[in-house]
Amino acid sequence: MKNFTREELQCPCCGDCKIDPEAGAKLQKLRDILGFPLQISSGYRCEDHNMVLKGGSTHPKGIAFDIKTTPLTPKQKHSLIKEGSQIFGAVGAYNSHVHFDDRKTKEAFWVGISK
Repeated sequence: MKNFTREELQCPCCGDCKIDPEAGAKLQKLRDILGFPLQISSGYRCEDHNMVLKGGSTHPKGIAFDIKTTPLTPKQKHSLIKEGSQIFGAVGAYNSHVHFDDRKTKEAFWVGISK
């Protein structure tokens, strides 16, 4: 992925970076469409790190990305959600980030409040 480094996608506790190639390609496609940088706040998470964060996530499968929205303008946030929802199977919008994942079971959309 030309616009993302291993460091920003890897698990913060162990350094593993098991990103699914198809999900990674979709992340790059989103970046290409948007034309502005995306800051990843969470990419791959090992099972141990995921449990520290309360589990129940698709991050350990290497198919999920949380993208920071704090540096984005309202127009960029809108474009991020609009375009991302056309590429990924799941979108979760929070105060500080948008979660995208490439789940195959069903489409999902939710709005939550970051802690």
